[in-house]
Amino acid sequence: MVWISVSAHCEAKTEVDYQREAEQVALWEERLANARKLPQDDRIQKLLRGLRNMGHRMSDPERIDRVAVVFRDIQTELLTIPGHSEYVADEVELWREEAQKFSREAQSSYDAQRQILIDETLRHLPSPETIKVLGHYLDDERDLPPGPLSLPENSSLACMALSEIGLRDAPVKARPGYASWKEAAAKQRAWYRQVKAGNIPFSFVGQKVEYRFKPDGSWETIAMVNPPDDGPKSRQVAMVEEVRQPKKQRPTESEATRRQADQTPWLWLLAAGCLIVAGGLLAKRIKA
Repeated sequence: MVWISVSAHCEAKTEVDYQREAEQVALWEERLANARKLPQDDRIQKLLRGLRNMGHRMSDPERIDRVAVVFRDIQTELLTIPGHSEYVADEVELWREEAQKFSREAQSSYDAQRQILIDETLRHLPSPETIKVLGHYLDDERDLPPGPLSLPENSSLACMALSEIGLRDAPVKARPGYASWKEAAAKQRAWYRQVKAGNIPFSFVGQKVEYRFKPDGSWETIAMVNPPDDGPKSRQVAMVEEVRQPKKQRPTESEATRRQADQTPWLWLLAAGCLIVAGGLLAKRIKA
């Protein structure tokens, strides 16, 4: 399996692309509403699919439209569910267990799934739980690539996800390439050792809290006294809320014609009344 970066070049969209995107947005708006009624594991599974679906369409992190709104809504919903990232790790391990029935060269399905789960999913879940899961996978070198161009081990995927999750003061500030990920992962491991020990806190861009791990693996959430102003600007927030609110539909041509027809008799009566009044005033002036 050839290792391909998920950071693809953006091509000009066609009308068909926009139509499909609109259909997917409407679909996941409905699924998000329905998912809230599901048991926790089912809810996480369904929302993770929606997160990836909308995440693939979020080529611009500053994007403001229905795609961005649905992506943020799904992300927010997932982050409120305890176990959202542990569920992803459990899925990776289930796929790995199944893959052990085959030779390493025949585990392409597992390789595809672990890339989707670790890199393309966890990077969209900025939470202390995700940091804990990614920190674990930074040391996971069980799945050595069967060939020089095959997908690297899970430590590489965790490195990629951690570089794009939105950490403030991140140890690696940009997604590394195939040749540089091992050096980047070494920096992240050193950082995570300090985080895991509770020696340093960490926070995410746009959030007003920071987190510090405890010895038992849990964490405390601490409100920041002077949080950086690195979240969405007020204009962007206003635009997102405008997108979130459904716009009033303009009347169709048939509706407009019907409304005009309904108003026509009243307009004639009003005009006739005005003529009568005007005629009476004119008659009085003539007599005078």
